[in-house]
Amino acid sequence: MTTIIVFAVVFSVLVFVHELGHFLAARRAGVKIEEFAFGYPPRLLAIKRGGIDYAINLIPFGGYVRMAGEEDPSVPGSLASRSPRQRAAVLVAGPAMNLLLAVLLFALAFSQGVVVGVSPEISSITADLPAAKAGLQAGDRILAVDDHAVKYFVDIRPLIGAKNGQVVKVTVSRNGQVQAYQVQPQYFEAENRWVIGVLGSKPVKEYYPIWRVLFLAAGETLKVVALTLYIPVAVLQGLIPAQSVQPIGPVGIAQATGEIARLGLLPTLEFAAFLSVNLGIFNLLPIPALDGGRLVFVILEALRRGKRIAPEKEGLVHLLGLAALLTFLVAVSYFDLLRLFSGQRILP
Repeated sequence: MTTIIVFAVVFSVLVFVHELGHFLAARRAGVKIEEFAFGYPPRLLAIKRGGIDYAINLIPFGGYVRMAGEEDPSVPGSLASRSPRQRAAVLVAGPAMNLLLAVLLFALAFSQGVVVGVSPEISSITADLPAAKAGLQAGDRILAVDDHAVKYFVDIRPLIGAKNGQVVKVTVSRNGQVQAYQVQPQYFEAENRWVIGVLGSKPVKEYYPIWRVLFLAAGETLKVVALTLYIPVAVLQGLIPAQSVQPIGPVGIAQATGEIARLGLLPTLEFAAFLSVNLGIFNLLPIPALDGGRLVFVILEALRRGKRIAPEKEGLVHLLGLAALLTFLVAVSYFDLLRLFSGQRILP
């Protein structure tokens, strides 16, 4: 039940913000808007203001904007009657709002501290391996390895490996006292490296002013955009196995959201930002019925120097595209359900 609630909240916010982008851009372009709704029918309540029905519907998965004459330029005040630049702005505004939302969600998460590494404090120690035999204990904070200062846990491995099996001096802080231990590394053949048998898991956070947080959040959003665009290319090049990036539909996204939600609020915010980026990019794909598919017709009109494709033909293309898209989602959801009922996780 928790999974359904969290997914409903996350997905509704992402789609609502997307539609809000269309709504604001359409208002700016002078497009006649008939309805701006949160959720999908049946309708629970509605308020009419300025000729627009602002509605709240029963099914809380997203929302929509109903504009006059989206494909018919003969309708007064219709979207189709606006200039190509205005229509393009309305279409792009939804995905743009998703990217902006991602920045804000990342910023909200980062405002609680940005993880910059793992503390060199030993969280667990493996019995019968060199560190335990030498006397190190869980809770010890490693200060140095052979007099080389250690700031993060990741610094330890290369310092151990550089000794190539020779005894190392590990300096630790224990209960406020500094102690040094002579540790003989052991070769771990499975990973082809020298180990002493310690693990760290305590994250180290740094806190930044709001301007720096927004800058980091914008950078993280761009990273997600780049990763999302890179993955299909990597699959085609054989760099990533196709089976490892199988698409998931609403059911799979709901399952993944539930798995992330169990980790806490901050991972959920970051996952919502990731989904928002992907929703924006997906809607810009040149697929009929999506914003990107409609944008293709606007671009074609501009290239044809204002000569439009007949509205009925464009409408038919979008209708066929919607049917194909729904068929694809049904097929993907089928495999999502098989995965769910078999008990398989989405996330590793």
